[in-house]
Amino acid sequence: MADKLAKNGATLHNIEISSRADSLKKTLESQNSYEVQTTDGVAMGSPLSPVIVNFFMEDFEKKAIEQATHKPVCWFRYVDDTFVIWPHDQEKLTEFLNHLSGLHNKLQFTREKEEGHLPFLDIDIYRKMDGSLGHKGKPIHTNLYLHQNLHHHPAKKQSVLASPIHRAKALYDQDSLTQELEFLTTIFKDSGYSP
Repeated sequence: MADKLAKNGATLHNIEISSRADSLKKTLESQNSYEVQTTDGVAMGSPLSPVIVNFFMEDFEKKAIEQATHKPVCWFRYVDDTFVIWPHDQEKLTEFLNHLSGLHNKLQFTREKEEGHLPFLDIDIYRKMDGSLGHKGKPIHTNLYLHQNLHHHPAKKQSVLASPIHRAKALYDQDSLTQELEFLTTIFKDSGYSP
């Protein structure tokens, strides 16, 4: 369905969420310590904070999308990064972002528009020549890997090969995978590994 919409001119967007205000007050209690009073939001560093934030955001998103006049075709969020396919015009998208930002005074939604490709988490989503969508991993290569001749445990050397190959197979579509595996083979040969 996403490919059909992409071919019909739907645009891709990466919507980011940021906090507008500092939500913590610090009160000096003594010379060496202070008390932190949370006035809004959740305490940073608490192991429960991500869970609580996800519960809040899931409820917020559900209500926000239900109340919106124009809705996205798909909405995928991880923490503060959201991938959206928007089938309506840019004016309606601006209205939608204003609607989202207006629902909570501490949240602001911004966007990044597709310009041939769109980064989202660890992948790069791009538009193929036929208008459909493809995906590949974001470029992360330093092209420096543990050389095969160095004295390290064989399991470490095996992971040097296995980890980038696993990443490529998990993140790249069929069109991009062959090119990435050829690139990795070249890099591994340069690091002394045999094919």
